[in-house]
Amino acid sequence: MATGMLSWWLAVMLIAVPTVVLNDRHFKQGVEGTTSAADDRTTSAHNGLFQNELWPAISNIIWVNGSLLLGLILEMVVQ
Repeated sequence: MATGMLSWWLAVMLIAVPTVVLNDRHFKQGVEGTTSAADDRTTSAHNGLFQNELWPAISNIIWVNGSLLLGLILEMVVQ
């Protein structure tokens, strides 16, 4: 943006930063909270794989790409 290659409207992507950081912290707490026993890993893989490991990544993708899309739409509307 400072060099003129990107529009200033894409700064709207910064609204995704707090949610991405929160999801990252939640994911790290889930990883640190697991034990190293094989039985616990197997059980957690079946019970909470989506909630503990996949959902933060999917949520981050949605937030980042959604805010990028919003910035691009704002740029098209204004220009």
